[in-house]
Amino acid sequence: MSKIQLKNVTRVEILAKKGQEELLTDSVYQLVSRGIWLEEQGDFILIKCYPEEPESFLRQLRASNLKITSINIEQEELKDYSELTKQYFRPIIVGNLVIRAPWNKKKVNGREIVIEPGMAFGTGRHESTKIMIKLMDAVDLTGKTVLDIGCGSCILGLNAHLLGAKRIFAVDNDPDAVFNAKKNAFLNKAYTINLACANLQDLR
Repeated sequence: MSKIQLKNVTRVEILAKKGQEELLTDSVYQLVSRGIWLEEQGDFILIKCYPEEPESFLRQLRASNLKITSINIEQEELKDYSELTKQYFRPIIVGNLVIRAPWNKKKVNGREIVIEPGMAFGTGRHESTKIMIKLMDAVDLTGKTVLDIGCGSCILGLNAHLLGAKRIFAVDNDPDAVFNAKKNAFLNKAYTINLACANLQDLR
């Protein structure tokens, strides 16, 4: 009996100073269909990904001006990447807000957002997201209408919901992002969030 041949995939691991992950462009994300995982290691961030075309991916990576400490490229057998996501995604704490995946242990203290990690931008690890969450804590959103432009996974819209916003309009021009955002709104029972897939110039 012949053995089943498992397909090999290329794993690229990029070590960079923490905060450099902000420089990853849309062009880089589009070349990684299986997702990008970020793992904090002290003052550094380890970026793990599985690009379909490693050479094109590395060219785009260099064009992003990311200051890279080291790159490690290896071949491995094809795996269940949903299980990898569960392995690598850990709850994120920003102030008194906890961002967790459905499979992470429930956190009781403080506010909580449950997200389904996907290709959409916004897991709470990026510094720009953390800064926005902290800034929102200083604003009274009770009863207000909020517009979340380029919502990605809708973390900021969901945070506005927790902070008492009456109506939230979340918009992104990426259908995958809007699909992911809809799942996250459902997971958090955030029924005041109205989602739309549209370009900025099409908004009225």
